[in-house]
Amino acid sequence: MKSLQVRVYGLWVNAKGEVLISDERHRDMNFTKFPGGGLEPDEGVADALVREFKEECDVTIKQFELLHVSEKLVISTFDGSQVVGIYYRVYCDDELCHPIKTRVFDFDHGSNQSFRWVPADRLSPADLTFEMDQLAWERVRVQFL
Repeated sequence: MKSLQVRVYGLWVNAKGEVLISDERHRDMNFTKFPGGGLEPDEGVADALVREFKEECDVTIKQFELLHVSEKLVISTFDGSQVVGIYYRVYCDDELCHPIKTRVFDFDHGSNQSFRWVPADRLSPADLTFEMDQLAWERVRVQFL
């Protein structure tokens, strides 16, 4: 049996109706996803969500609500493990302190991550790299339009 990964992601929508997405580079692969990542040992889903947003975005989540749990079998692009994605809408009072980019994969020198705010009504599942994220956005996007 392959290993199982549980990953948690946050959909943060600002006052302009834009969704935060993360462009990243890992193992020589560029991809676009929602902020978030995997659970660490002895960590709950909510704790992982809060930690991931603090680590990636340097913001503190004040509130969150469950939107979607992946239902389809998904195999990790990176290691062949089975992946379950849990998606939350997140609310933050903090401002994102990282530079906001307008071009895809516009990494600063030495960085493997950049952020973009994309209008929810213009974000297409095809803008996201991984099928699990595409399926999640397809299911929940109407809540943000």
